[in-house]
Amino acid sequence: MHTLSEQVRLNEARKKLAKSRRWATGLLLAACVLFAASAVYVRQYPWLGFVKAFAEAAMVGCAGGLVCRNRAFQTTPRAADSPYRDFAAQSGAYRR
Repeated sequence: MHTLSEQVRLNEARKKLAKSRRWATGLLLAACVLFAASAVYVRQYPWLGFVKAFAEAAMVGCAGGLVCRNRAFQTTPRAADSPYRDFAAQSGAYRR
């Protein structure tokens, strides 16, 4: 039994989703900056090749995570059990 109203729960879900997206986008941008910086200086400092590889893997992982997160709010059956279900339903994320 929920003690909060539906509108309050919807607002909380929106805040959590926005925070999650900001974090994911920030980490993706940080990985891009790290990759670019290591790509520029890899000739002078060969050990930056490892940093460059790490940054590239981080970019791929972040991009994959963003795609999966966006896809999870669209058509999966488990989205019905999600705490963000109310927000996703009102925003039109369920496309059947």
